[in-house]
Amino acid sequence: MYEAMELELKLVNFSADDMVRRDPDRGNNRFQLWQLRSHFPLINFEQYINTVFKGLANVSPNHTVIIREIEYFAGIQHILTTTPKRVIANYIAWRLVQGFSPFLPPTAREPFYQFKANQTGMFNSPPPDRWEDCVTLSVIMMDMPVGKLFVEHFFERERAMAKMRELTGFLKGEFIKQLHVLDWMDESTRKRAVEKAGMIEYKNGFPEVLFNDTWMDRHWGILIKPKEYLLHLTIRIKLARYAEELMRLDQPLDRSMWYQSPAQVDAYYAPNNNEMRGRYDELGNLNDWWDTETAEKFTEKTRCFVRQYGSVKVAEAGIHLNGQLSLGENIADNGGVKTAFNAYKAWRSNTSVEEPALPGFQNFTSEQMFFLAYANNWCSVVRPKHYVQIIMTDVHAPSKYRATIPLRNRLEFAQAFSCARGTPMNPEKKCQVW
Repeated sequence: MYEAMELELKLVNFSADDMVRRDPDRGNNRFQLWQLRSHFPLINFEQYINTVFKGLANVSPNHTVIIREIEYFAGIQHILTTTPKRVIANYIAWRLVQGFSPFLPPTAREPFYQFKANQTGMFNSPPPDRWEDCVTLSVIMMDMPVGKLFVEHFFERERAMAKMRELTGFLKGEFIKQLHVLDWMDESTRKRAVEKAGMIEYKNGFPEVLFNDTWMDRHWGILIKPKEYLLHLTIRIKLARYAEELMRLDQPLDRSMWYQSPAQVDAYYAPNNNEMRGRYDELGNLNDWWDTETAEKFTEKTRCFVRQYGSVKVAEAGIHLNGQLSLGENIADNGGVKTAFNAYKAWRSNTSVEEPALPGFQNFTSEQMFFLAYANNWCSVVRPKHYVQIIMTDVHAPSKYRATIPLRNRLEFAQAFSCARGTPMNPEKKCQVW
C-alpha cells in the first residue's frame, strides 16, 4: 500500500497545477495518432484507442489527437521503466477500489468516508446512510431521467421558464451594455466580444427534449434489474454512457446538449463548448482574436484581483488566500454581481410588479435586499482544516470571501449601506474587469 501511495505522489509531481493548466495554448498539442509512437514509444496509444473505440467509431492512424499534458505522459514513461509491475498493478487496483468505495461493503466504504471527513476536519464523522449514496448516485448517473421526475413534480414549466427567459434576457442585455463601455477594450475586440456574447446559448431550467419519449428511450433505455448488485449496475450505466460519448467521434457538435442534470442547482458552463472564455471565438474555436494592447490591459486589470485576494489572511487557517489560483472564479464573481445588480435595476425600471417586504426585513431597501440575498448565497461554516484545503487546492475562494470581496468592489453596495470611504467594505482601491 505504501508503494502505491508513493507512486501516486510521483504522478502528482508530473502533473501541472491548475494555474499552469489554465493556459489553453499550453494544452493544445496536436498529433496524428501514428505520430505518438515516436513521442511516447512505451505507451501504445494506437492499441489503447482502437480497443476503446472498437465497435463504436472508426479510428484511423491519421486521426488528430490532442495531448494536453506532454510532461505528464513523459513522466508515465519514466514510471513504466523504473517501477515494478506489481506496484503498478496494486496502484490500479487501489484506485479502482477507491473510486467505487461508496458502493462497496462497509469494510471498504467506511474507511473511504473517514478519509474524506478527515480531509475537511470532520473527525469521527459517521458516513452517510446508504440511501443518501443511492440518491446522489441516481442524480449523477441517471441525470436526465431523474431530472424529468424533478421537473414533473416540482416545476411549473411554463411559468418558471417564462421567468427564466426574462431573467437571462436582462442579464445578457446588461452584460452587452457593459462591453460597450469598457475603457480597456479596443473597438475591434469589442465588436467581436459583443458578437460572441450574442451567440452564447442559455440553458435554463431543463431541456425540452426531456419530454421526448423517443429521445429518452434511445439515450437512457438501460434495463435496471431490481435485485442487481449496486456496483454492477453502476458499472453498466457508466459503460453505456461512455459508449454513447465515444460514438460522437467525428459527429457535428450538438450545442444544445446538456451536460448537467436539471435536478442540480448550480451555475452551468460546459467548458468543452468554449462559449464564454475569452481566448475562444464565437464558434468555440481557440483563436487569438484579442488586440495585443487590449490583452495587456486585461492582464493588468486581473493583477489587481491577484493582489487584492492574495493580501487577505484567513485567520482560521493561518495562511493567505491564493489570488492566482482562484483568479478566474474571482473575475466571474465580481463581474457576475455587477451584471446581476444592473439587470435587477433594469428589471425594476421595466416592471410594475410590486416587491413585498419579507417579514423582519421591512426596514431594508430593495438595493440592500439584493446584496443581502447575494451574500446569503455563500453562507456556510468552514472548519480550519477545510479552509487550508480550499485555499491550497480549490479554484474558488472560500465562501466567506466570495461574499465579501466582490461587494467591497461595488460602489453600489457602499452607497446602499452608507459605508464610509476608506472603510473595509468601501476601500479606496477597487478591482474590476467587466
